[in-house]
Amino acid sequence: MNELIKNPFTPTFGSIPLELAGRKQIISDILYGLDNGPGDPNRATILVGARGSGKTVLLAKIAEEASANGWVSVNVNADPDMLEEILVQIKDNAKEFLTPESISHITSISLAGVSVSRNVKQGLKKSTWRSDMTKIWQGRF
Repeated sequence: MNELIKNPFTPTFGSIPLELAGRKQIISDILYGLDNGPGDPNRATILVGARGSGKTVLLAKIAEEASANGWVSVNVNADPDMLEEILVQIKDNAKEFLTPESISHITSISLAGVSVSRNVKQGLKKSTWRSDMTKIWQGRF
């Protein structure tokens, strides 16, 4: 009987393989750190290793499991537009948690008919990456 056994080592360059050998404790520690809150040392983790050793795969698996636990994750490359891409992905991945911020201006008032008109404009304020991330953290954008 010659059963076909799928090889768990299938280099896929960033895609999560069937089995992440020897990575369960690292994943568990980082997920615990996320749930434990600010100040947990597992929230400040640096992954190092030779090219092809599975750093990107490990990050993808952590992001997948964190997302399953209610966290919002993004996947970006280290390039000049990285910070802007983080904002774009957060806004897209967390849109059900964010309330759009708007700026309202009263444009007219009528005393006899007691009516008030206002103009609502979205995103008029100039912002910085840090202020945008703060707004996202507060659940508004």
